[in-house]
Amino acid sequence: MLLDERHVVAERYGTRNVPAGVWIDERGLIVRGPEVASAMQRTPEGERVPHEKYLNALRDWVACGAESVYVRQGRRGAGRAGAAGAAGASGAAETPEPVAGGNL
Repeated sequence: MLLDERHVVAERYGTRNVPAGVWIDERGLIVRGPEVASAMQRTPEGERVPHEKYLNALRDWVACGAESVYVRQGRRGAGRAGAAGAAGASGAAETPEPVAGGNL
């Protein structure tokens, strides 16, 4: 998890919603996102509870890696952590192949 107080990463990856998720694999490739992402959600009664659908997708990706049905190309293309940008954030364009299926 990254706390982006200066919004450098948000600008670099084109996110506008908070919280936002970008899944980056061990090679530095963006395999999913940017997207609205939250580990918690509210019930109709206003209670905060775990967002099991999103968390289970994340757990599947951790367990299965690139074979996870939840891995997909980001909506705005993908990227790779790379050369440092303003305030030390990093990222540049590189697109992995999308994997079929896996929509939340």
